[in-house]
Parts: sequence; C-alpha cells; structure tokens
Amino acid sequence: MMVNISVIVPIYNKVQYLQRTIDSILAQTMQNLEILLIDDCSTDGSYELCQSLYGQHKRVHLWQNAENMGASVTRNAGIEAACGRFIAFVDADDVLYPDYLKRMYQMALRENADIVAEGSREITGPLGLDIPLAQRAEYVWQGKYMTACCQKLFSRELILRSNIRFHPIVFFEDVLFSIEALLAAKRFALLPDTLYEIIETPESITRGDLLAKAPQYMDSVVKAIRFLSDYMESIPDLAADKGSKQILFVFIMQLSLLSHFYDLTKQQSLEAINEQIRPIMEKEFGVNYQYVTLLLDWCMNKNRKEQE
Repeated sequence: MMVNISVIVPIYNKVQYLQRTIDSILAQTMQNLEILLIDDCSTDGSYELCQSLYGQHKRVHLWQNAENMGASVTRNAGIEAACGRFIAFVDADDVLYPDYLKRMYQMALRENADIVAEGSREITGPLGLDIPLAQRAEYVWQGKYMTACCQKLFSRELILRSNIRFHPIVFFEDVLFSIEALLAAKRFALLPDTLYEIIETPESITRGDLLAKAPQYMDSVVKAIRFLSDYMESIPDLAADKGSKQILFVFIMQLSLLSHFYDLTKQQSLEAINEQIRPIMEKEFGVNYQYVTLLLDWCMNKNRKEQE
C-alpha cells in the first residue's frame, strides 16, 4: 500500500528537542505515513538518541550522512528516499498538533492540490486556487502564501516532475523551494490556521552571532535572486514576466532586511556590517560594489528607523 505522506526531518544537534518533535509526528491521527530521520553528523548525541528510541520503529527510517552536508543536501536526500504521495518537512525542534497531517492531506485531496500551505494571512477559511502564474507572486508578496518549507504539504509527483530541490545555500533555501514549487503547481490550497508550532531555539541558524553570519547571509541573498531568476527563465509563461520577477526579488530583499539585517543593525554599526560583507560584495559586484553597498546601507538604516 502506498504511503500517504513522507515526513522528512533533517537533524543537526537538536538532542534536547528531538523526542518531543518525533513523538508529535508519531502521535498524528493520520497513521499511513513514514518518517525519514536524517542526521547530518550531529555531535551532541542526536543520532544515538534516535537509534535508541526509534531505531526499531516500523514507520521510522533513520540514517546519518557520511559527513556534515547542511540542511539543503539533507532534505534533498530525504526527497530521493521518500515513497509517499505527499511530502512534509518538519524541523527537528518543532511540534505538530495531532490533526496537522490529516487536515493537510484531506485538503489536498478535496482541492486536488499540489501544495497545501497553512498559516496564510488575509484569508478567513480554506481556499483552493488555480490562478495564473503572473498572480502567484502577489500571493507571496501579500503573505497569503508563506514561504517556509515547513507548514506545507507538497505533492511528491510535483517535486519530481518539476525537478525542484533545495539549492546549496545556507539561508533562503526553503524560501526558494517553496516559491519554485508554487510556480510549478497546477493547483494549491491555503489554510489560515496553524497546527504546526515553530519553536525558536538559541541554536537556530537565524540566531547567535549575526555579524559572523553576515557574509553567508549576503551570499545567500545574492544567490537566491540568481537561482530564482534562472528558474523563472526556464518557465515559458514567466520568462518575459518582469513584473513577477521584480515582486519576488524585492520580496527576498525585504525578507532579509526585516530579519537578519534588521536585528544586526540593532547590534552593530553600518561600518562594521560593511566590513564584514565587503568580500562578498566585491566578488559579486566588482568595481560597483561600493554603490551597491551604499544602497544597502540606506535600506538598512531606513528600515531600522521605520521599525523603531
């Protein structure tokens, strides 16, 4: 019998949260699912905990990467191994409410949807959609379609047919995956409420020493826009749609300004930030890097004042 849902859980040093997360998946009211636990060479005993508690569970498939590969490669390995009709991604420190997967799956069947996304803003009830590609960027911009890869159910057939995978960048990899899937989907469905609880932990990649992470973050922003541009060029109906491209590019920049760079500007001066990201800016923009940096500084400073 085909598995309804493959739940992919990338793991890296989450030992203190893992049992709560995995138990919440096993407690789902939808039983016909498989759980793929992929440890990315944790050093805190995460893999050993999974072996001890879930290694013999019939619905759990556990393995460890040969070396630390990062979240993108780890999730991609899960996609290749998945057998389910749909795929759900769960972070190793988050919690699912019991009806989460059942509700998402039933919505996918009812609406014949390639994607079901929860947590949508500005809608009051379940909504199935088949709208032109040119309008989908607006759904991203308006927050109706949230762009984390969690809180979603993806058709495995959609992912394989469209050859959508997580890009090899440290930040924004899930944003790109979700946007590319949205652009490839025949139909998608939105849910306003949330049965997926995101737990913010001190170990999160978006926390900690933000200044030290700034070069990787800037590198990810630039590459994310490039990857998305290439992807949209590959879709005939979007290749000439400059409006959708601009909306999505600005969305990524706004996302970076409202998250990493906003928090960073509260901790560090623009001069310190510029010095940290200078190698990336020089590499990407050559002799024009100073002009691009000035524009970024203006945006960071303006955004900080507006948010205060």
